Amino acid sequence: MRYKMSIDTITAINTVRLVMTLQEARARVAAQNIALANIPNSKVSYLDINTPMSQLRAALADPVTLVETIDRQSLQSIESLVSKRHQNIDVLSLDNEVAELSTASGRYQALADGLSRQFALMQMAVRGGK
Repeated sequence: MRYKMSIDTITAINTVRLVMTLQEARARVAAQNIALANIPNSKVSYLDINTPMSQLRAALADPVTLVETIDRQSLQSIESLVSKRHQNIDVLSLDNEVAELSTASGRYQALADGLSRQFALMQMAVRGGK
């Protein structure tokens, strides 16, 4: 007997995958800013995570809209959300960047743990609870 995932399960997994990708990019941008902190004339990088996250939150009420939003976000390169600020890196707060890196890493890990548990439950269901 083959187990077939429901559309809801696939959508949930794709949503988590997208948010994990955004958190990974968020951590990468913070790490890059930290690495460039002592290099003169470097520019601060910024990731606009609020726009895609607010679009996801707004789409949660309607499953069809959610799937369309996930597809659109998946097609859009996460790198296109990264921009260079006009300010030099010397105005950067390293404490804020370390906090940003830590927050993004923690959220990524929490999402990965939740996804791992979901797959473990699905595996138990396929095996008949064994």
